[in-house]
Amino acid sequence: MLLGIRVNAMAAAITAIVVNSGAYIAEVVRGSFLSVPRGLREAGLALGLPTWRVLAFVVGPVAFRRMTPPLGNQFIVSLKDTSLFIVIGVGELTRQGQEIMASNFRAVEIWSAVAVLYLLMIGTLTLLLRTIEKRMRIL
Repeated sequence: MLLGIRVNAMAAAITAIVVNSGAYIAEVVRGSFLSVPRGLREAGLALGLPTWRVLAFVVGPVAFRRMTPPLGNQFIVSLKDTSLFIVIGVGELTRQGQEIMASNFRAVEIWSAVAVLYLLMIGTLTLLLRTIEKRMRIL
């Protein structure tokens, strides 16, 4: 409690993930837009398109293709980082595993189940990301 303000543990955890991931995501977006060749922007402007249309229809799609893999990776890292919520007492998957383990002392089975659940969630995100990348590939 700082300055008489009490913050809910879940709100603090979500804020921490959003702020941390937001910084990385902002860099990914910035880098992908800067990686688009300047000639594309200049060509769109030479055709007489307004700047917003050049960004939306010329530079944007190319930048989006380039930012998809690192954005997907950042989402996977953020999912893994949720296991750190246990430090501030938020009841996420790892915490639930600990509580179940404390009641029945079956550590191997519980940690294996937690690992399989994380593997399923991350595997699903990975397959989704791979599908999106394949669909956006330029032939």
